[in-house]
Amino acid sequence: MLLAEALAHQYEETVVEATCTVDGCIRRTCSLCGDTFIVSITPAAGHTVGDWTLVNHPDVGEPGRRHKTCEVCSAVLESETFWTEETVSEPNDSHGPSEPPLPDENGNDGGKEEEGCQNVGGNILVIVIVLAALLLLWCLDFRRRH
Repeated sequence: MLLAEALAHQYEETVVEATCTVDGCIRRTCSLCGDTFIVSITPAAGHTVGDWTLVNHPDVGEPGRRHKTCEVCSAVLESETFWTEETVSEPNDSHGPSEPPLPDENGNDGGKEEEGCQNVGGNILVIVIVLAALLLLWCLDFRRRH
């Protein structure tokens, strides 16, 4: 009986809470020999997207900035710049820098397009969507194989 007691493990339980991006778990570790095993895993919860937060107001010639953060961990999830009508000055005859025009509802900035130019922003969006779809397919295939 003494030998069996000497060989027995004395496990201590540790709870690791899940975060937005990292899985949590309940882990047991023997205080005598260090043997460790996972009892259960709690999946990462994912971010909780909050509302837009103003970083700075737009000013004449300078765009404003805003971002969305996770309501749980405060990670910045999305960020963008923006203009308002009041912050874009009218072109003048001075030789100073001119301000960029505001885009219309179609995203056109009212500037002249050079011959041969295409809607690069639209092309980039298509590329991003195709890459996202390919990544999704790869993840599904990876999950199926493992």
